[in-house]
Amino acid sequence: MSLQIQKIVFGYILGFGAVTAVQSLLIVCFCVYVLNVMLTGSFWLVLLITLSGSLTALTLGALLSTAANSEFQIIQFIPIVIIPQVFFSGLFELSPVLAAVGRCMPLYYIADALAEVMLKGGGPAATSRCPCAPHGDSRFVLWRSTFCF
Repeated sequence: MSLQIQKIVFGYILGFGAVTAVQSLLIVCFCVYVLNVMLTGSFWLVLLITLSGSLTALTLGALLSTAANSEFQIIQFIPIVIIPQVFFSGLFELSPVLAAVGRCMPLYYIADALAEVMLKGGGPAATSRCPCAPHGDSRFVLWRSTFCF
């Protein structure tokens, strides 16, 4: 009986997904209760957005690892994929052309959704200006953070 590649990938995602769920819970609890980061929205929605963001990063890493032949090549992907997301996430003021590039990266939408919930108190029906939806459409914040990139 041979293992199929789908079962191996599913086991990988399931195993590391459980670890990222625990990490998300610890990070959100630490930020809110120990560091007293301002939270005007729902704690559970912040946790859900953080968990969806970590699962998005996990599956993106699994996708990129298929293109690598060794662990060293995976490490070389970090400056190419992860570091630009920090700069394009909306943390810095960028020119309109570079801001458009940022809208192609998942971290942009995760940071936007977290700001909407944590700072503005937005809920699940927060209005989005998602590029994949008509302007003014009401979308779930979780949808925006995970699937709208």
